[in-house]
Amino acid sequence: LLFATPPEHKGLGDPGSQVVAELIKLHAPRVAVVGGGAARQERLARTLVVCPGRLADGDYALVDLQAATVEPRHLPEPTAVAT
Repeated sequence: LLFATPPEHKGLGDPGSQVVAELIKLHAPRVAVVGGGAARQERLARTLVVCPGRLADGDYALVDLQAATVEPRHLPEPTAVAT
C-alpha cells in the first residue's frame, strides 16, 4: 500500500492517521510506503511500514521483502556538465 501520510502508532505514541493505521491492519500488506518527514521504518502488526524520507531532499529506501529489511539511501548530488 502507498499513503501520503504515516499511520498513527498508539504503542509508540507517533502521530499520524488513524484511518491509515486501520487500513493497514485490515488488509495486512507485507509493506506499506508512507509519506512523512525523516526516513524511518516500523512494524504495525505484521506490516513493515516504510517512510523513505523526502525525495526532494534526495532520500529514498530499498526494501527487501524476503528479508523484511529497509536500507535508507540518498541520491548523489548532480554534477555539472561541461558545455
